Parts: sequence; structure tokens; C-alpha cells
Amino acid sequence: MVMSLKHLWPLVLALLPLALCAQPVYTWVGPRGTVHYADHPHPGARRVDIGGGQGFDLEALPAPATGSFHGPVKKSPPPVRKPTLRILSPANGASLFNIGGVTTATVAARGYLAGEEFVYELDGKRVAGPTSASSVTLEHVWRGTHKLMVLLVSPAGQVLARAVSVFYVHQHSVLLHPHPLAPVAGTRINVRR
Repeated sequence: MVMSLKHLWPLVLALLPLALCAQPVYTWVGPRGTVHYADHPHPGARRVDIGGGQGFDLEALPAPATGSFHGPVKKSPPPVRKPTLRILSPANGASLFNIGGVTTATVAARGYLAGEEFVYELDGKRVAGPTSASSVTLEHVWRGTHKLMVLLVSPAGQVLARAVSVFYVHQHSVLLHPHPLAPVAGTRINVRR
């Protein structure tokens, strides 16, 4: 049982008379007929047995409710779990040069539980997830501005946290962006004149 000092003083003051009663008491009549009492013997004094005071056994008392002595214990609400999510790469505002259309997205998360997963969206389209992987490869990331959004979702699909990164891809030439109909390197092109 833990009690603060300010709660202990009333108990000490309540027990003080009991402690005084445990001491021997002496009485005598003075020269003018006045009756005196003291806790030490005096010439002509006699010991007076006051008897045991009203007492109680502290061990036998019921334990107080946990909390303070000022009323019922109020249960505090459980702490609200607030997971956090941060995109490490590509960092917000980053400029990537000549990546060949491929980069890696990496996230760091805190406060999430087993079973909660990541969903990766690039330019508004889901590219990976739900997955437990904190790093995925992004393909077809060509020249221009791109928006990466990563969501932390519960097993029920509820979004618990989100992070956004806007990054830029630069290439030396537009020709480095392969056209879907462009020939694959190493093939011959027949040109008629």
C-alpha cells in the first residue's frame, strides 16, 4: 500500500492519543490541592492504570481501493495507438537522374502491429500491396513528376497511416524513354527510301 505523506498525517494524529496511553501515567496532589498528571514519577506520585485505549489492528483493516483516498477509482481510457509512416526513398522533393525507369521505394514505420501491411500507389495507381515488405521496386518511372503514396492498412482494410512523396525523374534525352512500338536493342530496322 503506497500512501503519500499528506495522507499519512491524519493517521499519525489519530494514533497519537493511543501512543500516549501506552506510556505510564503518574498522578499526585500538589500543595494547594491541585491534581497533577505526568508521564514520569514525582515524589509522592502514584502510577495510574488508564487501561488500554480503543485500538485497532492495521493488518485487519480492508485494503483501500487502488488510487487515492478521495473517492472511487476512475479508469483512464486506453492509450490511442497512432502508428507513423515515413517514405525514405524516393524522398519528398528528390530529383532522380537516368534511372532507366526503375527505382526503389522504401518506407519506415513505427507503432504498427503484426498483420498490418503496406499499400504502394504511384501516380494514383496501386503498384504493390498489401504487403509486409517495407521496400519494393517501382517500374516504368519515366521522366517527369511522380507522386508516391504509401498506406499502412489493417487486416480489415482500414487506413491507419499514410505518407506521400513527390519526386522528379530527369533523363538526358527523351529518347531514353522507350516507346511501346520502338524496336528492342539489337534488332534490325529496315528503312525504305
